[in-house]
Amino acid sequence: MQGSFLSNPSEDYWRTVREQFTLREDVIHMNSGTLGSVSTYVRDKLFDYFQTIGECPYPDAFYPPFNLAEAHEKAGAFLGTDTDEIVVTGSTTEGMSFVANGLDLQAGDEVLSTTHEHSGGFDCWRILSDRRGVTLSTIPLKCSYDNKSEIVNLFASAITPQTKVMSFCHINYTSGLNMPVKELCQLASENNIISVIDGAHAIGMLNLDLHDIGCDFYACSPHKWLCAPPGVGVLYAKKDKQDLVWPTVTEAYGVPFQMCLELRGQRTSPVLACLGDAMDFQDSIGREAIQNRVLSLSAYAKARLAAIPGVYLHSSTDPEQSTG
Repeated sequence: MQGSFLSNPSEDYWRTVREQFTLREDVIHMNSGTLGSVSTYVRDKLFDYFQTIGECPYPDAFYPPFNLAEAHEKAGAFLGTDTDEIVVTGSTTEGMSFVANGLDLQAGDEVLSTTHEHSGGFDCWRILSDRRGVTLSTIPLKCSYDNKSEIVNLFASAITPQTKVMSFCHINYTSGLNMPVKELCQLASENNIISVIDGAHAIGMLNLDLHDIGCDFYACSPHKWLCAPPGVGVLYAKKDKQDLVWPTVTEAYGVPFQMCLELRGQRTSPVLACLGDAMDFQDSIGREAIQNRVLSLSAYAKARLAAIPGVYLHSSTDPEQSTG
């Protein structure tokens, strides 16, 4: 497919895209926020990788794609980062926990979060509160706002001299609110605060550039909107912040950050190797085209639902704050 060359793909084109997936004909899947369906392209790659390991287990540790060098390169290009800032994990939850457990936070240090966090990005801070006496403060959030400045001002007003970390979702799983992540990261940087983003829903939905966003850490789940196989995640760690994180689980202590976090016993290598293939597949359609399609379908659905008497939308209709 050459969808990336289409400035305004037709409905026929999107039907062709749908045909590339393994969904049953009688299923309309509307919960990519939990788990996406893999394309036949990625499925076939996954089968091939398992076959390769079945025939000769030795390449699992030493040869592409199983050594993840290709995945690092493709993920760096896909997310707008350097190759050595990418760690292939198993999920957003795992990436968030690596950061929380790895930071040297002590009693009295404050983590600033919100009331709309998923447990996968929130409980890691709760553990530090109970275990180390770290203060966990939450900002009450609504489902939608008149403008993004209101959200930034809420964070700015909540910062104290003890605030060491700001942790928040890119897209709130409760309402789909697209948080002003770039502005929040700038606010954190100006106050010498570490920014940690739960980006579970953004990868594969939005066209991301993490260097432009300016975050310190960003954990995400390619098995959702990017439609990678279950059990593959990505953690971005800004180069000059990597020394702040102690490894939680490793068999390679003392080596560069990326290797230290990734080498932690045998993992499901064929699944992890499919990360780059899922990105290749989406690039064949076009990231911008996918983002526009998701947002246009969202706007269409909200408009139709809002016209039904008795229906109340908990999601924003502001294009800047809306997502899929």
